[in-house]
Amino acid sequence: LGRPPEALPESGMEIPLQVLRTLAAAREAGLAEYILLTLGPLGALLAVPQLPTSPTLNCTQTFDMPNALQCAAGDIPPLELRIDALSIDGSQALWFHRQSALTSVRDVTGAGDALLAGTARAFADGWSLPEAVT
Repeated sequence: LGRPPEALPESGMEIPLQVLRTLAAAREAGLAEYILLTLGPLGALLAVPQLPTSPTLNCTQTFDMPNALQCAAGDIPPLELRIDALSIDGSQALWFHRQSALTSVRDVTGAGDALLAGTARAFADGWSLPEAVT
């Protein structure tokens, strides 16, 4: 984007305005129509050309893991995922995030890679990108 990197402010569980503006600038520069950005404990952002109309926006969804996964991996708590529609500088994004931080995490190695791989697979199977991220 032709500018030097900037340090991100400490923001708790909020997306720094700087990140949203950078995504908007990247879309405006023609980098890509959609941009998926993984943000570790803050979740993921999907920059989109237009916000979808969906009853699942701006509300929390709970996903119960199948019994087969619970048997294979031990206790897996339900995943409570919130999808918020964000708009900044004329650009839109969907923010996929947990309502609260996890109390214990075994290992986060590859979490972002797993999200990208699952999203790519679902998109290749014909899902829309917003659906594929969930």
